[in-house]
Amino acid sequence: MTDVFNEVEEQLRSQQYEDLLRRGWPYAAAAAGVLLLGALGFWGWNKHVQDEAGKASVAYQAGMDAGAQGHIAEADKDFGEAAASSAPAYRALGLMQQAQIRLDQNKTDEGVRLFDEAAKVAPDPIIGDVARLKAAYALMDGHPLSEIEPRLQPLATGKGPYKAMAMEALAMARLQAGKFTEAKDDFTVLSLSQDASQTAQARAHAAIDLIQSGSAAVVPATVKAAALLPASAAQPMPPSAAQAAAAQIAAAQAAARSVSAPQAGAAQ
Repeated sequence: MTDVFNEVEEQLRSQQYEDLLRRGWPYAAAAAGVLLLGALGFWGWNKHVQDEAGKASVAYQAGMDAGAQGHIAEADKDFGEAAASSAPAYRALGLMQQAQIRLDQNKTDEGVRLFDEAAKVAPDPIIGDVARLKAAYALMDGHPLSEIEPRLQPLATGKGPYKAMAMEALAMARLQAGKFTEAKDDFTVLSLSQDASQTAQARAHAAIDLIQSGSAAVVPATVKAAALLPASAAQPMPPSAAQAAAAQIAAAQAAARSVSAPQAGAAQ
């Protein structure tokens, strides 16, 4: 009799399992379908991103090659294609190259606008802070300090990769604007900063000596004049200490303006 009960119980349990499976399989199939669609969508999106990055990379490299050959209009067009892609790194790099072309054409406002746009779309500070720094440098030649300080202050006080360069640029801008006390404080911090190179520290010490000697008043005019000289026209250091320090500062500005954007390979 016990065996009969066990057999009936087993049949009932089996029937329950079959009923459960019959009712539940549509939900299981739907869940499997959702997972499959999600996996396919993820794969498709990754494929799209890779394709866009590949196209942008080709356009960017074409722009670099055209620029190296002196074909500026063609380079600008190629960089524009990279800037129009959906790959953030190449968008930023393309915009930065277009901005530099505008600066070379003395279209400062347009160049700064493109640098600002590049900073907004940049995927990381390595690219974004370069764009912000170059925009500030572009404004240092003829714009008031009130336009330059807000751009450099966050970079100079933050923890980004170009902090020391921003500190020096801010000190230079204040020195050029006649803010000698603030500039001296900035140069003092820079001279003690472990982030600054020995060359930058030497320029900072020279600027401090210049300010303390009372000769800093010649700096704005001398720096402005030195910045107008082409690189090929570089002359031996001027005889006076004030002019020498000013020329060093002008040279630092020229070198800083040429800070390169990260290489295209870093964007991949």
